[in-house]
Amino acid sequence: MTAADALMTIAEMSVGFAGFSAVVGVFTTRGELSRLDRFRFVFLFTSAFAAAVLAFVPILLSESGFEGPELWVASSGTMVVVWLLGAVFGARNRVPLTSSLVEGPLMSIPSVGNLVIQIGNVWGAFWHPSPAIYIAGNLIWLYVTGLIFVSIVIERPGAHQANEADVE
Repeated sequence: MTAADALMTIAEMSVGFAGFSAVVGVFTTRGELSRLDRFRFVFLFTSAFAAAVLAFVPILLSESGFEGPELWVASSGTMVVVWLLGAVFGARNRVPLTSSLVEGPLMSIPSVGNLVIQIGNVWGAFWHPSPAIYIAGNLIWLYVTGLIFVSIVIERPGAHQANEADVE
């Protein structure tokens, strides 16, 4: 499998997550969405969209004349910029997610780890810039998107109170 094949697969999966966010929205809506649900749906969609766009970055750069290690340095650099923009956006629009999946180490460790390995790919001090690091980063974006999706489905606001009422 070539790097382009792997990146296209990631793009297809990311678009699938974005599409499923709409399906989940339809099935989980009981009237108007809560502020938390709206934030999580936007988080899911933008993460999936970013993963899809990032899967195309090396192809666009390659068509622009980048090749070899410089292609992967530029691609990882783009991912670092997108990561930082997402972090700034998230910090500015901070909504308490009340989601153990999204706020916990299952999300933060891979996300920060991705930032570190992408910076390593740009810097090239510890390893030769390679497509493997960039593809791993895209897979982490896809994992984060999947984690957000799972949190929307299983961690419903108010579900705890509803379940307690059913027991009584």
